[in-house]
Amino acid sequence: MSFDDPRLQWIRDRVYEGFGITEPECFEELVNRNDGMQELVILKFINDTVSEDSPSALLFFKGSRMEELEVELGTYVEKEHSKNDKYSNPLICHLTVTPETGLAEDLGEDAKQNVVQSKIITQLIERTILHVSLEKVPPEFVNYDAFYFLRNRRGEIKLEMPPIDIDADFNQFAFDQVIMDKLEQSIMNWQVQITTAIEEQLTKMPQGNGPLAEIDFWRERNATLSALSEQLKLPVVKKIVDFVSRVDQGLIQNLNLIITDLNKYHVEAADNVRFLSTLERHFK
Repeated sequence: MSFDDPRLQWIRDRVYEGFGITEPECFEELVNRNDGMQELVILKFINDTVSEDSPSALLFFKGSRMEELEVELGTYVEKEHSKNDKYSNPLICHLTVTPETGLAEDLGEDAKQNVVQSKIITQLIERTILHVSLEKVPPEFVNYDAFYFLRNRRGEIKLEMPPIDIDADFNQFAFDQVIMDKLEQSIMNWQVQITTAIEEQLTKMPQGNGPLAEIDFWRERNATLSALSEQLKLPVVKKIVDFVSRVDQGLIQNLNLIITDLNKYHVEAADNVRFLSTLERHFK
């Protein structure tokens, strides 16, 4: 499983944050399960265009399962020293838990000579397991913790704001790595939201063959892209972008490239709406 797709990375990060998961392999295990069938469920939600038949919700469920872990135990005995040895001690027995790679690998040479036996014991550990579903909650997951994503069918997309005091003086956050991470994460979230919105609009087609369907098509695209463009002009958005640009120019450059695409398609949609609106009355 590759996380080159920033949308998958974004979903993974949101799920981890929502559930408080710290095990890095948890999401990868999910998408690789059943020969990648769970990954296809997630991609269907991401890639399906907005229509009446497209799934409106992507649900994740957090469970756990007990797994057996083998641990090797080694028992060794120190040499018995002679009476004339100033370090003479009674026979001493030691119990040492060692890695699976070698019983006495980290012990001294003398200790290695003293190893007399080893055994493997089985311990039960609890691992976090994720499950995914479209639209409905399967009966077997009713009592599980859930985290979900909803598809907005109206084309209205609201940029996510960081969970901080946006009216505060941002200069005080310069040395607060936790706050900085939240601000940078917000920039990355905006990139994903804008990119996803553009891709969805570019895959849409007019719902009909007549000129009125064409007009409605461009009006919907213009409304969606206009809403995003207006949000990017908000003072709080500009404040966050300006502050993050001082510490991560590369992140802001990537955002600006996406905004350039947004502006291009927005201008195209607005121009078409303006032109077609002058002709609309002739087709009614």
